[in-house]
Amino acid sequence: MKLKFRTIGLLGMVAALALAACGGDDDTPTPQSTATRVPATATPADTPTPITIIVAGTPVVVTATPAPTSTPAPTAVMTRKPTGVLRVVANLGNEQWLLRATTGEAPMWNISDPMVWWDWGVDGPTNEATLESWDFTENADGSLDWEWVIKPGIKFAKGWGEVTSEDVAFTMTEMLKEGTVNSNRRQIGRWYGSDPANLDFSDPSVLKIHQPEKFNLVEQFRVISAEEARTLRPISKAYMEAVGEDEFTVNPVLAGPYEFTSQQRGYDVVVTAVPDFHRVTPGFEQIHYFKVLDLATKIAMLRTGQIDIGTLPGRLAAEVENAGVDIIVGKNSVEPFVQFGGLFPDNPNYDPNFPWTTDTPLEGSALEVRKALNYAIDRQAILDKILFGFGEIGIIPFSFLSPTAGAGGGPPEWWNDAWKPHPFDPALARQILKDAGHEGCFEFNMWLISGQVYGPDVGEAVAGMWEEHLGCTINRRLGEYRPTLRAMLLDQATDGWTYLFEGGPIARPQRYACLHGGPTYQVIMHSTLQFFTDICSISDRSLDPVEIANLERQIGDWEYRVHNAAAVVSVHTLFGVGDAVKAGSYIPFPKKQVLGGLEFAQPS
Repeated sequence: MKLKFRTIGLLGMVAALALAACGGDDDTPTPQSTATRVPATATPADTPTPITIIVAGTPVVVTATPAPTSTPAPTAVMTRKPTGVLRVVANLGNEQWLLRATTGEAPMWNISDPMVWWDWGVDGPTNEATLESWDFTENADGSLDWEWVIKPGIKFAKGWGEVTSEDVAFTMTEMLKEGTVNSNRRQIGRWYGSDPANLDFSDPSVLKIHQPEKFNLVEQFRVISAEEARTLRPISKAYMEAVGEDEFTVNPVLAGPYEFTSQQRGYDVVVTAVPDFHRVTPGFEQIHYFKVLDLATKIAMLRTGQIDIGTLPGRLAAEVENAGVDIIVGKNSVEPFVQFGGLFPDNPNYDPNFPWTTDTPLEGSALEVRKALNYAIDRQAILDKILFGFGEIGIIPFSFLSPTAGAGGGPPEWWNDAWKPHPFDPALARQILKDAGHEGCFEFNMWLISGQVYGPDVGEAVAGMWEEHLGCTINRRLGEYRPTLRAMLLDQATDGWTYLFEGGPIARPQRYACLHGGPTYQVIMHSTLQFFTDICSISDRSLDPVEIANLERQIGDWEYRVHNAAAVVSVHTLFGVGDAVKAGSYIPFPKKQVLGGLEFAQPS
């Protein structure tokens, strides 16, 4: 039986499969016509009403514009030319441009294009990127045979020809190389069973893929989509073979709305517009990315016009707005949570002699210790005093967001109404610790990740609450995620540590729990707990939307009970946009704290 993969029934989402380009001489982009797709319904918090925050005890009204919850509308190719320089502060990560080595560099969104675009309103793929269409045939043995039709005329940068099926196949097989650190490696390999023999690129415009085993369709498409910067993005096979990996990583050739121009590692990256890009004519001729870790410096640059777009914390919203900078609010864009380190019981070096690990980490005193630490967090205070109201109280970590994160501001389909915020009850927390044999708490470490908008502040607040209310002794360390903390996670050497981690991308529980939560088959994890291995092995292969929602609810029930991590808040990210950018032209990607979609921004 042949199934046309025009829609993904898994979520009732619609894949837009036909686009008609239309030109114009006007400077205002004209939307392309698209196939019918399920629109995103605005949540109550998306109503553009002034927000009152408290600054130094004084109420201040901030007029922030809410970002739409769906994807920015594609715009037609224009006869106008890109002009000017857009200056931004964004995540530069490890500053690697080789796909298999990248850890999520923001410029990858602009110097490369994924296989499919993404509609964040319905959480599904559209054909506004490299693929024109996709079909599959389900075989009697449970395998699938796919046909990916590549759009004609999609060009690699710097004259290296058009994207072909061979380039796409080459990019996929590059993930098999030793030393690959891209966290989507395994999911991309699932498309073809990590066997190059299952990729047929004999037709340059059609890639035929034999997929030995089914995989969760939403997650399968997510890893080839615009949903994050490190997803599958075609690289030029001819260029790679001509120059080699060492040259490619400092002078990449990909197929995006901008091409790589220059880089000063640890400082900046410059990219230049591709005027005839198929989806949109970029507004700015160049984008200049700056790496700025110091928040005060970034805010000063935003206020004085040295940069045009940057994220900012809620406490500085009024100050930045008073400087004439517009503010856009992106709901539920990052999820700070506290991870209890060392939960790798299957590791030969597992340390059972720590209060929240023990020989039985999911029951007994270890569970009670983690529960006590959860009950000693005043989440409302963090929401009010650090986020200044721009967020919601966290209930369960790993993309569970909140009961207002579904369509229309209601609960998602996998939500359980029995989940309530954990109580802030220091007296109960102290009693639980005492009963667990740790009266007066104990000493441990906390890693605070520098460069995050809220992470260090939220982490410090949590550490202070544990010290004040429980008597704990906490040794803080402020440092970047890469390379040290990430290396500790890869080595499963986080014994005795907690760390405040800003989770993302925010998607579904399946995405984060089954990618980083703890399945033993993944590359880098916060833990390795058999529950995740068992349940994710089922949900990974399910094509049934009801079953997937039920499995995600089971994940939530389990996490709610065992306190493997401590949810804190769900943050609404604020984007400051200066007057060099045409008002309303830049729309941040929904549920993101990073700068994607900059090709849509237009000069004033």
